[in-house]
Amino acid sequence: MGIYDRDYYRDDDEPTSAASGLPQTFVVRLILANAALLLLDMFFGGKNHELTRFLALSTDEVREPWNWWRLLSYAFVHDPGDIGHIASNMLGLWFFGRELETLYGRWEFLRIYLVAAIFSGAVWLLRHGAFAGVAGNGILLGASGSIVALVVLFAFRFPKQQVLFMMILPMPAWVLGMLYVAYNLYGASQTAGGISGVAYDVHLAGAAFAAIYHLRGWNLNWLSGVLPRLSRFTNRRFRTSAGSDRSRQRPRPATWEDNADPGERELRVYRPDPPEPVRDDLDRRADQVLAKLHQFGDSSLTPDERATLEAYSRRLRERRR
Repeated sequence: MGIYDRDYYRDDDEPTSAASGLPQTFVVRLILANAALLLLDMFFGGKNHELTRFLALSTDEVREPWNWWRLLSYAFVHDPGDIGHIASNMLGLWFFGRELETLYGRWEFLRIYLVAAIFSGAVWLLRHGAFAGVAGNGILLGASGSIVALVVLFAFRFPKQQVLFMMILPMPAWVLGMLYVAYNLYGASQTAGGISGVAYDVHLAGAAFAAIYHLRGWNLNWLSGVLPRLSRFTNRRFRTSAGSDRSRQRPRPATWEDNADPGERELRVYRPDPPEPVRDDLDRRADQVLAKLHQFGDSSLTPDERATLEAYSRRLRERRR
């Protein structure tokens, strides 16, 4: 058993569908949810697209607290008359969300995505519904606030990774993040005092949330009570449908023994187990470090704590042989 087999990480295992074998990550589920709502509205929403209107956020909500649930629902509906609206957002979610979900874990990634949507919607609502001098009424829909948050967070975590701007021009991720922010700052300055067809303020709010989240070293695990962690139920359901063989869900990585000659496979380095008091102390320190890692994230670990995890994981691998 390695450190990622412990209960701290089991909730973030990537389940797979027994029928299709495709990963059922939250990136996939969010894309499916957005696409399903668009199709439902197109076929059953009528000429006025009643479903989209019902879920969209409007400036009236600032005076109607009972409708503040739309601070989240607006991020799951898109303009039915502009297929590019949902296509661009879902492409951004697919290309940037997968790396971030792997980095942060499924549930923390979901919390980042949803909180970014709520924060961006709240900024828009306050600006257009509460502050004097902003003309007109309007509605807000689309996942752009969350998507820009993912792009900026990706640029912070993988600044030198090459990405394709407009699916054509390669550039480092940090340059793309800067372009996103600069473009929206310029657009916001051109539409100051009015409502634009592009929610530049929502995009900037998403970028600001990502920057604060990264620079402050936040961990949204405290929201687990608000967003119930259903991962144990989910994982149990997938294990039941896929069988008890965990190797079907997570293939064992190849080792040198897989590619060695039959005679070489018998050669192993003998490493005697440390005395019992030393093993007990390593177990205790590893448990403390894993608890800290689960609560505060990878960036909170010191070099000594990382060395403890490496030593503990190495000992567990040797024990399995």
